[in-house]
Amino acid sequence: MGTFNLRVIMDPLKTGFEDEKNFPIIRGSIIADRYQIIQLLGKATFSRAVRCYDLLQPIYDEETEAAEGGDEDEASKEEREPIGYVEVCLKIINNTKDFFDQSLDEIRLLTLINKYRDPDEAHVVRLIDAFYFKEHTMLVTELLSDNLYEFSKYNREEEEEFYFTLPRLKRIARQVAEALTYVHSLNLIHADLKPENILFVSHRRCVVKVIDFGSSCFLSDHLSSYIQSRSYRAPEVVFGCDYDGRIDVWSLGGILAELVTGDVLFTSETVPEMLARMVYVCGQPFPRRMLWEGRHTNVFINKFGCIYENGSSSEHGGRDGGEEDGEDPYYLYTPVQPTEEHTATSPPPSSVAEAIGKGAAPPDGFRPPSVEEPYGVLWLKLATAGMTDPDFFSFVKDCLTLDPKRGPPAPIY
Repeated sequence: MGTFNLRVIMDPLKTGFEDEKNFPIIRGSIIADRYQIIQLLGKATFSRAVRCYDLLQPIYDEETEAAEGGDEDEASKEEREPIGYVEVCLKIINNTKDFFDQSLDEIRLLTLINKYRDPDEAHVVRLIDAFYFKEHTMLVTELLSDNLYEFSKYNREEEEEFYFTLPRLKRIARQVAEALTYVHSLNLIHADLKPENILFVSHRRCVVKVIDFGSSCFLSDHLSSYIQSRSYRAPEVVFGCDYDGRIDVWSLGGILAELVTGDVLFTSETVPEMLARMVYVCGQPFPRRMLWEGRHTNVFINKFGCIYENGSSSEHGGRDGGEEDGEDPYYLYTPVQPTEEHTATSPPPSSVAEAIGKGAAPPDGFRPPSVEEPYGVLWLKLATAGMTDPDFFSFVKDCLTLDPKRGPPAPIY
């Protein structure tokens, strides 16, 4: 058994519960005598994120310091007024028992991840502080910029110069792969890798970090089938097979394809629909061994090997309704032929195709797969968006191997 310390900050002259269950976010107010609220960054079921000044990390005018000789000691610095303070991200965990327990896991895992390697080198978020204050657990991390989802959406909607060129895509892939390699070396699985959990450190230098380890788990944990956001969920998780860090590799493949096309690769309203898209995009059936091992296979695969959807099942993502609505509760998914949506009859927007770097034609000596071949639809989706680099295609394809024993993808340097 192990232990870790969590500071509890309290008013020594006060007892009892707080007046409000939800921590009030008031601009200018100071939390724990250190963090001054600037603005709300966002909120989710689990927590709210707040932008704050760290009043213990003042910023001084470097020009003034240089003019005075540059050898100023700490006492002299304290006599001068700072020109500002370092900004941080303060995560306020919602006040429930379950969320409190989950936050303790996140603090413990972030402490572990930050312990053995510099977070900047490992491309993972840096934990600065963690404490309990006014009935809420709070985590303080470095303040990062946009996540990949928000930035990609903005970049496309504003019709600015397309950001995700081939060199930048490779750079992002390499950094996230390095983060996963490090996390996996600690016998951890991230278990919720998605565009929203990859944030920019610098747009100009194309530096990113992986965040949000609130759903992470050890390989030795009792592994759940209810992890990963649905569109980025690996098939072995869906079927209830044993899994490991390679489920994060699957998520990375979907993310990279999405950055190229602008669309979620396995978008779906239900889990069976998502499984059908996996088979369609990858051009292969699920490995028989995986279906035999899966604890939930019979929820999605009938005795004839077809993917089906039970309209009365909501636990695993089935549609609501069914017989009560006059509908057949079973929906069979049969092999899909390419439609207009999946034919490259028109070239991609030239600005996007040229920005990615390869235009619409694959390089000489490379024979792209047809739509009838494995991963032919994946190739078509990427090529239609202007991505015809064979190394990038191979990397994404390797990430999206249907076999749960998929090996690591080839390096993408």
